Amino acid sequence: MKKLIPLIMLALISGAAMAGDKDKPMRETTAATFEALDQNHDQRISQSEAADDQNVAARFAALDADGDGALTKREFAATAKPDKSQQHSMPEQPRPDPYNK
Repeated sequence: MKKLIPLIMLALISGAAMAGDKDKPMRETTAATFEALDQNHDQRISQSEAADDQNVAARFAALDADGDGALTKREFAATAKPDKSQQHSMPEQPRPDPYNK
């Protein structure tokens, strides 16, 4: 039993580490896009800089949480999250009853 506990702990830690890695490509892409849009390298994206990316430009006002007319890295990171107002859910289709033929 004493040998089993460290193995269980190792499995839990490994699983948690692997789960965190799935978002890494998105974070890297978001950071690279921020750097590309930040043309004057002031660590903020102005509306004129955001105009180079149609998605960011369209959502600029919603992303600018503090309303200062520029996006910080934290505000920009919200671009990686889907805009719920743009999502359309499909109506759930009725499932056939296997017992009623």
